Amino acid sequence: MKSIVAIEKPVGVVIDSPDESTPHLLDVAQRRKLDENDEHHLIAQIRQLVDQIEIDTSFLLRLLSHNPTVANSLIDSVLEHNYPERENLLSNILPHLDLELVSLDCMNRLVSTNLDIVVDKLLSEDEKNHLLHLYIANAIREIDETTQAQTRKIRLLCLFLDNLLRKGTVDAEEFFYEFQEIRYRFIWVKEARDLSFRVFGDGEGG
Repeated sequence: MKSIVAIEKPVGVVIDSPDESTPHLLDVAQRRKLDENDEHHLIAQIRQLVDQIEIDTSFLLRLLSHNPTVANSLIDSVLEHNYPERENLLSNILPHLDLELVSLDCMNRLVSTNLDIVVDKLLSEDEKNHLLHLYIANAIREIDETTQAQTRKIRLLCLFLDNLLRKGTVDAEEFFYEFQEIRYRFIWVKEARDLSFRVFGDGEGG
């Protein structure tokens, strides 16, 4: 078996790859969109070398921003192979994705039932709920710590959750406390009021 990237190695670097282009493509993929051939080639290599790729949230965000298909393939590969990195991905990396559209698209794919057959086979409903609980908590913390574009982030979070509710992806009771916190903290934003009305009916949060 190939040796795994040491903790001090740069994140995203692959070592001992039989294909010398793989480390280069993985580096480029964090900075710009790959052409179709390079994308397919890198995805094929990722599936073979997933246990050698050191992942953190920043690395995943860069990959999602420029090559979301590659990023999703990497996520799926980690989830499919029950490596120790799987739990780290679900509990420490994915929950810290930021409140931007590429991150929300990624989370939507992971937690939505019947949206992606591959993900449905890789994640249980309990794992999806656990991931979403953590992501919402971190998203609220990110909003609290934001000095610019705070309203935009609140709107994105509320629209994301409203969409999951409309699709029946989340159970309002399961996420009652998160919805209640959003209602009390961000009621001054229209999307938060709309979300509150959808969840609580009277808009008062219970």
